[in-house]
Amino acid sequence: MAFDAHLDFYHLPVLHRNTFGADVSPQAFYYHYGPHMRLARPGKRGGPATPTRADLFAQMEGPESDWTNEAMLLGEWILFPNVSFNSFYQGGRGVLISQILPGVNVDESITVQTYITENEPSGEDREAAEQLRTFLGKVVNEEDLPTSVAQQQALSTGMLKAVQFGRNEGGLQEFHKWTERILYTSDAELNALFENRLGH
Repeated sequence: MAFDAHLDFYHLPVLHRNTFGADVSPQAFYYHYGPHMRLARPGKRGGPATPTRADLFAQMEGPESDWTNEAMLLGEWILFPNVSFNSFYQGGRGVLISQILPGVNVDESITVQTYITENEPSGEDREAAEQLRTFLGKVVNEEDLPTSVAQQQALSTGMLKAVQFGRNEGGLQEFHKWTERILYTSDAELNALFENRLGH
């Protein structure tokens, strides 16, 4: 449940309406490479703090040869099964690395988050980067994780026999399909599973 929050933008304008804002787009484009994926929003990722050179959708009017590296890196990248990378541009280019590790019991997990910047910020950039780091910590600790705990508690009652993912939850669908494939594949066949799915 703690990692599911990284797999869609569908929840943003609802769960994060007081932080990211109710007008943030809930849509996502999903790009898959085997069990790994990239999520990109059809619009600016970070609002005014995102420079045009980092906004792929603003650059799509021009030739693909002119698209910048920053734009190609925009969005959230999922390294299956438990790591995500998010790009941000407040106080200079930075990335939030999130690792979700299993706890002792099924309803426990440990979230480790690290925010790093491309260059060491100074002055106003350093202050802006610190504000962003504090903001992201609040979003995760006060909104995402408590919601995940409540969802896990609800599922643990056993009253809900199945969960239906909607069309806006493509990342969740793909992640859980891969998890199920791996659980039902023998150790001897795992390499073949990944080779086939990655197109090798």
